[in-house]
Amino acid sequence: MLKIKEWPLVLFTFLVQSSVGVFIFAFGPAVMERSWENRWLFRAADRWGLALLGLVGLSVLVSLFHRGQSLSAYLPVREAQPGWLNREIASLGIFFLLLVALEFLLIMRASGLAMALLVVLTGLSGLTVIYVMSRLHCLAGVRLWKSSRTAFFFFMTAFLVGSLALLLFQRIGSPALMLPWLGVLYWRAAVLLTALAFIGLLFFDQVSGLFPLPEAGASRSSAWRVVFVLRLVMLLVALAFLLISHSGERIQNPADMAFPALGLILVIIEELLGRVAFYNLVEAAGS
Repeated sequence: MLKIKEWPLVLFTFLVQSSVGVFIFAFGPAVMERSWENRWLFRAADRWGLALLGLVGLSVLVSLFHRGQSLSAYLPVREAQPGWLNREIASLGIFFLLLVALEFLLIMRASGLAMALLVVLTGLSGLTVIYVMSRLHCLAGVRLWKSSRTAFFFFMTAFLVGSLALLLFQRIGSPALMLPWLGVLYWRAAVLLTALAFIGLLFFDQVSGLFPLPEAGASRSSAWRVVFVLRLVMLLVALAFLLISHSGERIQNPADMAFPALGLILVIIEELLGRVAFYNLVEAAGS
């Protein structure tokens, strides 16, 4: 039976990665569109800047509940020396400070080009946080974490949650997301990423996928299979909800808002369930 263990790390990694994904999908299209020449970017910052600051701040607070140990509890002394834990802290701090700077430029009504450059830097810093986080886990003394699959699933969490969250808020009618092509972009991204997450889980889950890691050994218990199947079903149902909903930029009926909302809820539950299973890998094949 899987244990709900290391819940601060479950929430910490999920919140940080989701924050990065939301940021990229909220601000990335504005930079690609060169729409910093108008007020769209400022309106988007009004809607998302403070919310993202809150999410990142909440993730840091949650991490403090891990008995003051964080991931260092799993790191052998010889591997902790290079300082990947310090790099995770530093990269997250930089991401948070850049979000603060973005809000400051918003308040000061700085030039659109300055905002766009800061958006690019903030997005890159967010991706760096996820990369450092995945490297830190791969260096930990857990055999089933030492794989490129860890990085794949970490980045997938960010992009999957980000695309679905922005699709939902675009469907709700957020005035910051009313560029004509955004509805189609978010819908296509959400469909593609949900399908990719399903395929990735089906093939590359460390223990129960079609190609499990050799280190998994005899750890494929009934509990692992149940969690694996539940996650697949949730992703498949979320994908069905997205395909049923309308793909245009305008809301045609209540289902166009309800189905993306249900899809996002299912994906959040699935990702949290997957993260619980991930931290149970500490004991699945030994350290």
